[in-house]
Amino acid sequence: MVLCLCNGLSDRQVAHCIREGATRPREIYAACGARAQCGTCTRHLLDLIRASATGQPDPHGHQEH
Repeated sequence: MVLCLCNGLSDRQVAHCIREGATRPREIYAACGARAQCGTCTRHLLDLIRASATGQPDPHGHQEH
């Protein structure tokens, strides 16, 4: 599933970046060779980072494959 339309970042890419230690959206963008564009996905990325840090499931219901 695409989480960032501007950069075409998928849920798998984002999950991988978080597992590798990304703690901020800008670190996810950088790891993927991208930059924030419109910013719409930033809140979702923050939610995923926070959920990962607390061991919670994805708050938006996306499941890693």
